[in-house]
Amino acid sequence: MRTAFLIGGGVALVVLLGVLMYLRDENIHGPFSPDQYFAAQDREARSLAADATLVRVTASYVKETGEIQAAFKDRKFWRNAGYLVGYYRSQLHAASGKRQNLPVGAPTLDPPASVSGGCAHVTTGMIRRGTFDTEGRWYDTGCAGQPVARPIHCKTSDIWQRALAGGAPHPAFANLSLTAQGWHFEIVDQATEKAVFSADYPDDCR
Repeated sequence: MRTAFLIGGGVALVVLLGVLMYLRDENIHGPFSPDQYFAAQDREARSLAADATLVRVTASYVKETGEIQAAFKDRKFWRNAGYLVGYYRSQLHAASGKRQNLPVGAPTLDPPASVSGGCAHVTTGMIRRGTFDTEGRWYDTGCAGQPVARPIHCKTSDIWQRALAGGAPHPAFANLSLTAQGWHFEIVDQATEKAVFSADYPDDCR
């Protein structure tokens, strides 16, 4: 009797652990809110540099709900998909890209910084919930353009609604970007790599 009880308890424990692992797997690879994680990204960038200036935000594989699909199931495996990336510029880090003083013939380890200042990419994606893929040094590429006006007024879900009103196909996944000029919305057919819908919208939601 006791042996049967122990066996039954062991089986139940294994099933419970399996369910918990499945739910964790779905949570890691499933959709996440860009609004929640962008706020955390912003804090991270400012902790890296007090003068961190946002110049661009990109979000890929955005659902109609505004959530980002972190990955897709490919048979038994997950394939990385959606990311949220904030691009920040910092004058404090503009000198961090200067070439190191090495002997002639040594490789160039760091490119010279441009007058625009250093650039950091702060990324949130699969398995990076609450942690950030930040570079160890600031670069001088990818951060051209005027600063994004703060606060940001529109959410990704707001832009999706505008796109739907403009005839965007659905259900679908979209790529969104925000710059000083406003939002760019685009749906790309991954099979042909051609855009099936694109539009630009101002960041003027209320």
